[in-house]
Amino acid sequence: MRTKLLLSLLTLTTGCSGVGRGLIDAGGAAGGAYIGNTLGHGDMGATVAGAAGGALLSEGAQSLVRSGKKKSFEEGYKQGQSDSIKQQYWRLQEAQRTPK
Repeated sequence: MRTKLLLSLLTLTTGCSGVGRGLIDAGGAAGGAYIGNTLGHGDMGATVAGAAGGALLSEGAQSLVRSGKKKSFEEGYKQGQSDSIKQQYWRLQEAQRTPK
């Protein structure tokens, strides 16, 4: 019974998003279900609540990681643009200094 419940939760969670994210969420759900089942002494409600909590926590953690990666990319992109503009400026300065 417990195995079927856990497999059902894993299947539902994995289907909610991309494969990689779904597998991480499924792992979180499985961990939460195990903890809920253990602390609830086999109570179905505690198991389901634990699975839901685990999935939510893993999704929240992934969201933090994605936002950090996006911010880092944007900062790097702006720095690259700035460097390109500076290089173009100095090329123009050098071209104006050199007599032709």
